[in-house]
Amino acid sequence: MNHLNLNSEYLFCVGDIHGEYGGLSVWMKTYDMQNACLIFCGDIGLGFNSEAYYQQTFQKLNRECKKRNVTLLFVRGNHDDPSYFTEQKIRFSHIQSVPDYTIVSVAGHTVLCVGGGISMDRQYRLQRMMVEAQKYARFHGCLLAEAKELAPHLYWADEPPSFNEEALLEIYEASIQIDTVCTHTCPSFAEPRTKDGIESWLAQDADLARDIDNERAVMDQLYQHLISHGHPLQTWCYGHFHFHHAEQIDTTTFRLLDMCRRNGIYDMWEIR
Repeated sequence: MNHLNLNSEYLFCVGDIHGEYGGLSVWMKTYDMQNACLIFCGDIGLGFNSEAYYQQTFQKLNRECKKRNVTLLFVRGNHDDPSYFTEQKIRFSHIQSVPDYTIVSVAGHTVLCVGGGISMDRQYRLQRMMVEAQKYARFHGCLLAEAKELAPHLYWADEPPSFNEEALLEIYEASIQIDTVCTHTCPSFAEPRTKDGIESWLAQDADLARDIDNERAVMDQLYQHLISHGHPLQTWCYGHFHFHHAEQIDTTTFRLLDMCRRNGIYDMWEIR
């Protein structure tokens, strides 16, 4: 079990940032963030550049975080290379990419982090990747199979969330009580409840509707497990859908966080 105990006074959840790292330092300074933990609910944008790029970017940002005692935790989205989370490739003193089913104890809360989601535009991304691989093979004089590995990646097939009952039972047997969940997608009964707005993607991908339903069903399983095992679930934060919404379902507040907008505007919610 990956269990982080953090000495932070405040806890915030943040929506998709899609590689918009440059504004984070300015954002922290503008709002004078101190002694806080920020959990980002997926689509961090990890994997589209080299590992050296991320190391350099986050090493610099980590210095600002350290001065302010602000910890940034990244949950896996569908637009992230899963290896950055399973292997924790981002691991600084105050910035980490966390594996699925990580527990975070902070600011009087116990948070379960579970990443993953389905890319609506995956067929488009796969087509783009093939074009890039063909260009790479021609330029470097290598086989297409090799070029597919070395050319820039825009999509990862192991993107969906998974239901890990073993990890959940380990949490239960350790008498850990979850009151907050941070995921990328959400249960089927939370907003959005229809597939309105993605009809064009559905028309291009025969399996997309089924895979989206499976994605949401995994979150249904997660919710039912937590409730049936007596976890005092108060808040569930998620991103993925690129708009803002809040609703109360039974005893749990579900908060959908919008994606990062221009000029470093991040959608953030404090967990009280």
